[in-house]
Amino acid sequence: MQELSIGGRSYYLVAKEDYLRILEAGTVRSGVPTAPAPSDMGQRLRQRRLDAGLTQQELARRAGVRLETISRLENGHRYPALHTLHALLGVLEETS
Repeated sequence: MQELSIGGRSYYLVAKEDYLRILEAGTVRSGVPTAPAPSDMGQRLRQRRLDAGLTQQELARRAGVRLETISRLENGHRYPALHTLHALLGVLEETS
């Protein structure tokens, strides 16, 4: 993916096969990217955590976030902040 700035607006260039894969996954509607619902994101997070063999407490400790944050995310009560998502994915990727 490549970022392109035109007239003060940012655009992303994505390979056609990647765009088609995104469309099939349902994360783009009418050409506009959409985030998955918090509950879908939470289910994915929980499954990744379980696949990595981590407890909520261990994931929270390694990612530097509060246990309550992990619980709220997994139960679909909120979206993660970008820095939190980055920290969580970093822990999950290193344990996979």
